[in-house]
Amino acid sequence: MLDIERLQFLDLYSFELRLDYFEKILEFTSSSYSFYWLEAILNVMIYKDTIEFDEILDEMISLAYEDVVEKGYHLGPLIHQKRTNALENAILSIQKYLPENCSKQEIIICVKQHDEDS
Repeated sequence: MLDIERLQFLDLYSFELRLDYFEKILEFTSSSYSFYWLEAILNVMIYKDTIEFDEILDEMISLAYEDVVEKGYHLGPLIHQKRTNALENAILSIQKYLPENCSKQEIIICVKQHDEDS
């Protein structure tokens, strides 16, 4: 667990959103995980004022799951035929625990159960 107060004290973390940095997330479309990142934040923010980082990651995995598993999309480059994207790797590591055509809720539950594996 992150010690937020300590990180803020060290000027390593801030609750301020710098829009000039945030807009660069979508600037490089070859990093498709950034679209899942943005959609996950927007989806989670609808229901809450405060969100946890794990909630964003869980949502990202559930959003990208079908694209990676069923459509075979790569979310980043392959280097020496190995996947380099952590989101894609997390999805593939939980795939064996899920049935075909699983629901978003089943994916999120599985992610929470196998958090250390991902």
